[in-house]
Amino acid sequence: MGVLLLVSSLMLLFSITTSREPHCSKFYYEEQLLEKVIRGEIKVEQLVAEVDKIKTEAEADKQALKG
Repeated sequence: MGVLLLVSSLMLLFSITTSREPHCSKFYYEEQLLEKVIRGEIKVEQLVAEVDKIKTEAEADKQALKG
């Protein structure tokens, strides 16, 4: 009798905990991934612009030292 009560209690507990979990669609995860990729792309574009600016300044300083 004690085993049956234990098994029933575990089954009830399992059904309660699994029913609370949100069920997200595949599209939700794809959307999150896409947003993360876009944020990364924006950061890379900002870094490229910053490197180009530094490169231009370095070339100008080099010319100034030569001339």
